[in-house]
Order: sequence, then structure tokens, then C-alpha cells
Amino acid sequence: MEHSKPVSTPMLKESTNIEKSDEQSSKTFPFREAVAALMCLMIGTRPDLAYCVGVLSRHLDNPSTDDWVIVKRVLRYVTGSYNKGIVYKHKYKLGLFKCYSDADFRLCKA
Repeated sequence: MEHSKPVSTPMLKESTNIEKSDEQSSKTFPFREAVAALMCLMIGTRPDLAYCVGVLSRHLDNPSTDDWVIVKRVLRYVTGSYNKGIVYKHKYKLGLFKCYSDADFRLCKA
């Protein structure tokens, strides 16, 4: 992945609706390890990866080759955006502040 072509988005819109085929997963690729590494990166410094890690975590038991393609795309995104980050600017010294975020209810069928 060191010399891979970077991409501007971690996932494509179609990536969240992948239907599992009858194809059995191949255990030849380190899917679980890659998702774990992305999760460590997400928790420490990259909250922009949270949605991707959540989608990929749904397939940890039986990953398909399509899931592995998504992992590789996320890794290409990380490679191309290693110098980007979130910057919080303020005019006044306010001290500690609180941030809130909402969960992803788009895929909730209830």
C-alpha cells in the first residue's frame, strides 16, 4: 500500500449496501487485522474513519473479497490524507469544551 494511488474519499456511496453472495470468504487476506488497525487509528487521531470502521466491522465474521476491496480503499485514503487533520480554532481562551456527535441511523430499519 506504500506506493498506492491515493483517493479523496474513504468509501464509495455504494459500499454500504453490499449484499453477501454465496461465495465463501477467503481467509487469505488479513481483514480482521486491517480493521483493527483502522480502529486504533480512528480512536487515536482520525475520527473521520469512524463510519468506515463501523461498516467494515459488520463483516468481521465472514469477510468477502468485496469487503477487502473496501479496506484497501480506506487504506489508500489514509495514505493520501496523512497530513490532514481537524483543527479547532478560537478567538478567546475558553478552556475545556464539549463535542457531541450523532450515531448513524441511516441503516436502521426500525
